[in-house]
This record gives sequence, C-alpha cells and structure tokens, in this order.
Amino acid sequence: MSSTGFRNALIIDRRAAVLWSGVGAVDPYVVLVRDPVLIGTIHQFATMTWEAAARVEGRRKIGQPSFDDRSLAVLDALAQGVKDEVAARELGVSLRTYRRVVADLMVRLEVGTRFQVGVRAAQLGLISLD
Repeated sequence: MSSTGFRNALIIDRRAAVLWSGVGAVDPYVVLVRDPVLIGTIHQFATMTWEAAARVEGRRKIGQPSFDDRSLAVLDALAQGVKDEVAARELGVSLRTYRRVVADLMVRLEVGTRFQVGVRAAQLGLISLD
C-alpha cells in the first residue's frame, strides 16, 4: 500500500473485504482481504468513524452559527410579516435593537435582503413556512 493508505473499503458479509486506492493514478491498487481478524478490525474502524461523525439533522447544521431565542423570535416575526415596530414591542426591545438583530441575521446568514433571510432560515430549518 502507498503511504497515504486506502481510500475505499467494501466489506461483504464480513467474510471478505475489498480495499482500493489510487483512483486515477498510474498504478492504482486493489487488495482482497479474507482474514476474519483483519476484516473485524476494518469493520470496527468503519463503525467507530461513522458513529463519531457529525450529525446534520435537526435545527443546527455543520458550520451554522447558533441562534439565541431572541434571534429565533425575530426570524419568526419576519416570517409572519410583522411590522418592525409591532415586533419590537411584542419582543420587549427597542425598534433600534430589533433592526440591529435583523441586520445581524443578514450578516450571519450571508444574505442581502430580509426576504433572503426568510428563505435561508427556512433552508436551514430555523423557521417553517406553514
């Protein structure tokens, strides 16, 4: 094997494993493994890697900043089309603070308009468009 190790593995019924690497290289290689101990080790490594991987379901995604309750409440107000003055009063914050939170959301969601805030928030599962 090369110093970079194998890139791909396929375990078949825990009786055989195929390891391959070097796709696109001049000399790619494939290894057939039938040793039960080695197959068990490969399986254990793959299982541990899978279980340690970051999950992407739910409200938070990889690389997504966290949003506090106020930010989520502002997102909900924007989604419902509530006027800034009314939303600020309902949230118990000043109009200036409300608009500052909206501007911060635009920066954090990397968008340029309030409409895009709603679209991006829905894509991330932060709000529902029901």
